[in-house]
Amino acid sequence: MSVTRFIVGLTLILAITARASTANGVGTPGDCDADGDIDLVDHAIFSNCFAGPSEPLLHGSCACMDFDADGDVDAHDAVGFAVMFTGTSAAAGETSDSLHPKIAGLTALNVLVRSGGISSIPAAPGAEVPYEVVVELSNAANEGLASILLDLSYSGGALSQPAPPSSGPMLNFQTPAGIANPLGYAGTPIAGMLVQVGGVQNVIKNTPENAAFPIGTVITGVAYPGSPQVLLSGAVTAPMADGTYSLAVSNVVASVIRDGEIGQPFWATEFAGLGAVTDLTIEVGSNPPTGACCSLVGSCTVVEATVCLLVGGPYSGDGSSCEGDADSDGRDGQCGDECPTDSGKIALGQCGCGVSDVDTDGDTSADCLDLCPGKDDRTDADGNGTPDCLETAAVPSASIWGLIVLALALLTLAKQRFAYNAPIT
Repeated sequence: MSVTRFIVGLTLILAITARASTANGVGTPGDCDADGDIDLVDHAIFSNCFAGPSEPLLHGSCACMDFDADGDVDAHDAVGFAVMFTGTSAAAGETSDSLHPKIAGLTALNVLVRSGGISSIPAAPGAEVPYEVVVELSNAANEGLASILLDLSYSGGALSQPAPPSSGPMLNFQTPAGIANPLGYAGTPIAGMLVQVGGVQNVIKNTPENAAFPIGTVITGVAYPGSPQVLLSGAVTAPMADGTYSLAVSNVVASVIRDGEIGQPFWATEFAGLGAVTDLTIEVGSNPPTGACCSLVGSCTVVEATVCLLVGGPYSGDGSSCEGDADSDGRDGQCGDECPTDSGKIALGQCGCGVSDVDTDGDTSADCLDLCPGKDDRTDADGNGTPDCLETAAVPSASIWGLIVLALALLTLAKQRFAYNAPIT
């Protein structure tokens, strides 16, 4: 499955690369003014041709912006434009590395569709199943995600367009900060699918004076390893017929900001390869399994996994049960009550169950562990690791006493000699 999707996503990359090396009747893709570079002047033309997937070219001169030669100018072409972008330097005869996009470079993009953190979930017929599409780069040999586009399809029916992210770095992939298709970042609905979900950051450093979009500031490090990025969140309805259904990803196209880039004079990008792709599997049954579900405040009910996810979860697993709230503190033992018989505590704290963690003197040591009640255990003037409150005044050692006695004897002798030698008056 991943191999098939890789080939589909690679089609755009190959098309752009091929068209970059041949005029193909319309000149070098992206260089609409035929001045030998692909710069912001060309982007102004691009923005006037940008109509979205499956929309016919607005006029003949827009053919130079149809990077993948599929008869439209959409977000796929925006990715191609950004990867091929040279800025005005190419007009002076300089060679830009952007003219030679890498195919499936050092970095791959992993894509996961999940519900409640898992990629396979049971559901009752007609139940609402929340989902997230999450992306993560395979390595940090880059400056983060520059663009991401993918298609979503659901074998259980037509997909509706969810709301796009309202916060976080993916705002910079949405128009006007970035470039997303005219019908929105959350995908263009075509034949029940969501086509080209996602967008492109303003790696070309366009300004409002040149074109209305993109006008945002580039965010680096997006989707770095260990920091997966939620691309889209939504929900689907489980079909009424029992069976196995999938929310599947296809046609993934992504690029990354090249390693070491600092955005001067623009952010050079390159294509990313496709790594692991995991679809969401939904097992629809008339009698789906149930398990313990903890609410946000710690109460517990036994429900289906999909119902639990809708109320915030977490779901303890099929067949799990609630343990009860023996101490009547509002938190079930299944939901993290570490002191199930202590109504005053839900966590062990410093003193353990049955003992209060009160700190009367405010020195961060609970009274049950306080070395110096009423004093600050943290004060250690001599830095020897023992709080001052536990140290007593130093007692002179035997050798010190000997020195003191010797000093007194010498002093007495000196006084006697002085008295003997003093003149008689």
